[in-house]
Amino acid sequence: MQGNTLKAITLLLLATACSRLERPAPLARVYDKYLYAADIDDELFGTSPADSTLLMKAYIDKWVQTQLLLRLAELNLSEADKDVSRELENYRTSLLVFKYEQEYINQKMDTTFTEADLKRYYDENKEAFVLDVNIAKVLYIKLRKEAPQVRRIRELYRSTDERDMQMLDNLAYQAAIKYDYFGDRWVDIDLIVQQLPTASPPGHYLNLVRSKGYIDIDDGEFVHLVNFKEVMRRGETMPYEYTADQIKTIMLNARRNGVIRELERNVVLRGRDKGAVEIFF
Repeated sequence: MQGNTLKAITLLLLATACSRLERPAPLARVYDKYLYAADIDDELFGTSPADSTLLMKAYIDKWVQTQLLLRLAELNLSEADKDVSRELENYRTSLLVFKYEQEYINQKMDTTFTEADLKRYYDENKEAFVLDVNIAKVLYIKLRKEAPQVRRIRELYRSTDERDMQMLDNLAYQAAIKYDYFGDRWVDIDLIVQQLPTASPPGHYLNLVRSKGYIDIDDGEFVHLVNFKEVMRRGETMPYEYTADQIKTIMLNARRNGVIRELERNVVLRGRDKGAVEIFF
């Protein structure tokens, strides 16, 4: 569909019809440089004619600007400055090596980790995992003040009894405007506090957490109920569950670097074994 749209736009932009033997009319010219519809990738354009027209105009304007800047560079830079062959060759070399390494990694590198692998890394590097935020396992409920279930939900939300929590889940699902239960994972406390009324000074809610472990606020329109099941504070060692994704990233990067180093060593050894390498320094 995008290709058809582009063709339709191109036809609208052409000022003069062309014969079969003639080259299509250009979309733009800057000095002796011309831009043709065939030079533009169809995927740059949207699916609707209106969007595609805007994108086409933006592309043409950018092309014109680039060509004018290029002409200025050609006219004002010295021949030495304009000789970019070495930079282009270095860029090509780096790009091809990078692409090959990525392909090699995709074929050779094992990206799976067992729970034991992750836990072992955590146990051996706990000092590296220090909280820079306050986190909690928390329950947050927001209700309209006039909701008939408010009183009962207030009675249940601080309970640790499994049956009470099941009843709370059923009631909150029906009555709550917002119901977030993070009982099995850690979240940044600020994400919860941001949803509460903002009249209190900074740190007030955290002080409530420290002293009570829960928050019950009636702001006149809504009732906000928060139960902090567990809390960990900034500066403490992160709990293992909170670090799992971070550890996976660290271990993947380490494994990736190991695969690349092995590739680099092996390619040099093979090159020397084949007599393809000589060093004259």
